Amino acid sequence: MVDVLGTATGPVVHGEGRGKELGYPTANVDFDPAAPIPSDGVYAGHVRILASSGPDDPREFPEPLPALVSVGSNVTFGATTRTIEAYLLDFDEDIYGCVAEIAVELFIRPQVKFGSVDELIMQMKQDESRGREYFRSA
Repeated sequence: MVDVLGTATGPVVHGEGRGKELGYPTANVDFDPAAPIPSDGVYAGHVRILASSGPDDPREFPEPLPALVSVGSNVTFGATTRTIEAYLLDFDEDIYGCVAEIAVELFIRPQVKFGSVDELIMQMKQDESRGREYFRSA
Protein backbone atom coordinates (compact mmCIF):
# COMPACT_ATOMS: atom_id res chain seq x y z
CA MET A 1 0.00 0.00 0.00
CA VAL A 2 1.31 3.42 -0.97
CA ASP A 3 1.26 6.27 1.52
CA VAL A 4 -0.60 9.26 0.13
CA LEU A 5 0.65 12.61 1.39
CA GLY A 6 -2.40 14.48 0.12
CA THR A 7 -5.00 14.70 -2.62
CA ALA A 8 -6.71 17.33 -4.73
CA THR A 9 -9.76 16.82 -6.92
CA GLY A 10 -11.29 19.08 -9.54
CA PRO A 11 -11.76 19.71 -13.24
CA VAL A 12 -8.73 19.82 -15.52
CA VAL A 13 -8.42 23.40 -16.74
CA HIS A 14 -6.15 25.34 -19.07
CA GLY A 15 -3.07 26.83 -17.45
CA GLU A 16 -0.45 29.18 -18.85
CA GLY A 17 0.79 26.55 -21.34
CA ARG A 18 4.37 26.72 -20.03
CA GLY A 19 4.62 22.99 -19.35
CA LYS A 20 3.80 22.17 -22.94
CA GLU A 21 6.33 24.76 -24.18
CA LEU A 22 8.99 23.16 -21.96
CA GLY A 23 8.24 19.63 -23.16
CA TYR A 24 6.30 18.67 -20.03
CA PRO A 25 2.59 19.27 -20.67
CA THR A 26 0.63 19.27 -17.44
CA ALA A 27 -2.93 18.74 -16.31
CA ASN A 28 -3.84 21.74 -14.17
CA VAL A 29 -6.54 20.93 -11.62
CA ASP A 30 -8.89 23.61 -10.35
CA PHE A 31 -8.84 22.44 -6.73
CA ASP A 32 -10.34 23.57 -3.45
CA PRO A 33 -7.64 25.62 -1.66
CA ALA A 34 -8.60 23.79 1.55
CA ALA A 35 -7.72 20.42 -0.05
CA PRO A 36 -5.30 18.29 1.98
CA ILE A 37 -2.23 18.75 -0.21
CA PRO A 38 1.32 18.97 1.06
CA SER A 39 3.66 21.94 1.02
CA ASP A 40 5.03 23.42 -2.20
CA GLY A 41 7.38 21.20 -4.15
CA VAL A 42 7.64 18.45 -6.73
CA TYR A 43 6.25 15.00 -6.01
CA ALA A 44 5.59 11.64 -7.63
CA GLY A 45 2.01 10.48 -7.48
CA HIS A 46 -0.95 9.19 -9.42
CA VAL A 47 -3.80 10.84 -11.25
CA ARG A 48 -7.17 9.16 -11.49
CA ILE A 49 -9.56 10.51 -14.10
CA LEU A 50 -12.86 10.24 -12.24
CA ALA A 51 -15.23 11.53 -14.88
CA SER A 52 -15.15 12.41 -18.54
CA SER A 53 -15.81 15.93 -19.74
CA GLY A 54 -19.53 15.35 -20.23
CA PRO A 55 -22.31 12.97 -21.29
CA ASP A 56 -21.13 12.90 -24.91
CA ASP A 57 -17.57 11.91 -23.94
CA PRO A 58 -17.24 8.09 -24.09
CA ARG A 59 -13.64 7.96 -22.86
CA GLU A 60 -12.84 5.94 -19.78
CA PHE A 61 -9.65 5.97 -17.73
CA PRO A 62 -10.10 3.16 -15.20
CA GLU A 63 -6.52 2.98 -13.94
CA PRO A 64 -4.61 5.63 -11.98
CA LEU A 65 -1.88 7.19 -14.11
CA PRO A 66 1.67 7.78 -12.84
CA ALA A 67 2.60 11.44 -12.72
CA LEU A 68 5.01 14.06 -11.50
CA VAL A 69 3.11 16.64 -9.50
CA SER A 70 4.04 20.27 -8.97
CA VAL A 71 2.49 22.08 -6.03
CA GLY A 72 3.25 25.78 -5.76
CA SER A 73 3.24 29.10 -7.51
CA ASN A 74 5.71 28.70 -10.42
CA VAL A 75 8.14 31.14 -8.81
CA THR A 76 10.62 30.92 -11.70
CA PHE A 77 8.05 32.77 -13.81
CA GLY A 78 7.06 35.25 -11.10
CA ALA A 79 3.67 33.69 -10.46
CA THR A 80 2.04 34.07 -7.04
CA THR A 81 -1.10 31.91 -7.31
CA ARG A 82 -0.73 28.45 -5.78
CA THR A 83 -1.51 25.70 -8.28
CA ILE A 84 -1.37 21.95 -8.53
CA GLU A 85 -0.48 20.41 -11.86
CA ALA A 86 0.52 16.95 -12.99
CA TYR A 87 2.76 15.75 -15.81
CA LEU A 88 1.27 12.36 -16.65
CA LEU A 89 4.03 9.99 -17.71
CA ASP A 90 3.65 8.33 -21.13
CA PHE A 91 0.18 9.82 -21.58
CA ASP A 92 -0.98 11.99 -24.46
CA GLU A 93 -4.73 12.50 -24.23
CA ASP A 94 -6.78 15.68 -24.10
CA ILE A 95 -8.42 15.59 -20.68
CA TYR A 96 -9.54 19.21 -20.40
CA GLY A 97 -12.89 19.34 -18.63
CA CYS A 98 -12.48 15.88 -17.09
CA VAL A 99 -12.57 15.61 -13.31
CA ALA A 100 -9.26 14.37 -11.93
CA GLU A 101 -7.99 13.35 -8.53
CA ILE A 102 -4.29 13.90 -7.91
CA ALA A 103 -2.76 11.74 -5.18
CA VAL A 104 0.63 13.01 -3.98
CA GLU A 105 2.87 10.17 -2.79
CA LEU A 106 6.62 10.86 -2.80
CA PHE A 107 8.40 14.14 -2.12
CA ILE A 108 11.10 14.73 -4.74
CA ARG A 109 12.27 18.28 -4.01
CA PRO A 110 11.15 21.66 -2.69
CA GLN A 111 9.95 24.46 -4.93
CA VAL A 112 12.91 26.41 -6.30
CA LYS A 113 13.24 29.63 -8.27
CA PHE A 114 15.60 28.89 -11.15
CA GLY A 115 17.85 31.47 -12.79
CA SER A 116 16.91 30.39 -16.31
CA VAL A 117 14.48 28.22 -18.23
CA ASP A 118 17.39 25.96 -19.23
CA GLU A 119 18.19 25.32 -15.54
CA LEU A 120 14.52 24.52 -14.92
CA ILE A 121 14.38 22.06 -17.83
CA MET A 122 17.55 20.30 -16.62
CA GLN A 123 15.99 19.92 -13.17
CA MET A 124 12.70 18.70 -14.65
CA LYS A 125 14.60 15.94 -16.47
CA GLN A 126 16.17 14.89 -13.15
CA ASP A 127 12.74 15.00 -11.48
CA GLU A 128 11.31 12.79 -14.22
CA SER A 129 14.14 10.30 -13.81
CA ARG A 130 13.58 10.13 -10.06
CA GLY A 131 9.83 9.74 -10.56
CA ARG A 132 10.24 6.93 -13.07
CA GLU A 133 12.61 5.18 -10.66
CA TYR A 134 9.96 5.43 -7.95
CA PHE A 135 7.26 3.92 -10.18
CA ARG A 136 9.54 1.08 -11.31
CA SER A 137 10.22 0.13 -7.69
CA ALA A 138 6.60 0.42 -6.55
